[in-house]
Amino acid sequence: MKLRNALLVAFSGVLLSSSADAAITISTNNLGGGGRQYTTSTGTLLTTANGNLRVGYFLDSSSSALRSGDLALIQSLFIPLGTNASPNLGASGGAITVGATAGRATGTIPGIAGTNTAVDGPVSSTTLVQGTRLFLLVYNASEFALFSDLALWKAPKDDPAIPGGASLTLAANLINLDVASSGLELFQGTYSTVGTANFLALAPIVPEPSTSLMALIAGMGLIARRRR
Repeated sequence: MKLRNALLVAFSGVLLSSSADAAITISTNNLGGGGRQYTTSTGTLLTTANGNLRVGYFLDSSSSALRSGDLALIQSLFIPLGTNASPNLGASGGAITVGATAGRATGTIPGIAGTNTAVDGPVSSTTLVQGTRLFLLVYNASEFALFSDLALWKAPKDDPAIPGGASLTLAANLINLDVASSGLELFQGTYSTVGTANFLALAPIVPEPSTSLMALIAGMGLIARRRR
């Protein structure tokens, strides 16, 4: 999937329905306001042709797997919002707009099933529970970044009494993603600033142990053959 199709969560939202539960909107954007532009590890700005962006959450946001650098493992635990993946909590697709400048994107997914409770509840794979920490996953074939504002990127309460409906914008700017908090908010990738421009660069995928072992065995076999 290209960045345009997978930029799955937007940072500006409006509640689709205010009559009952199952009606919150999650949005995302890194446009202006110090927004960090997404790049490869070598500084190439991501576009719809060379990058993907997804918004979602984990049943256990404290899992050590999130810092493993293993994209396959992280994707197996990641629950995306508004995609064709299962479970599909939001409207598939959603109105996604790629910014005029490479490295930027914005979009919104409405109608996500939420909880209409006064307090945080246990995280569920079928309902976006109030207080659930949300993440952005940006990746290509060989690199990825995973990040989340610890304090602000939490699923809102699906409360019909809220004028206009419950919504949350995941803004990828310096306020949400600051260097001082990177140890708690940046699980993969690096931050940088050049002049007035701010960036979030992907980092190489760490191979699965089995893959690394097979590569080592293959290498040893090649060395053995050359010695004969």
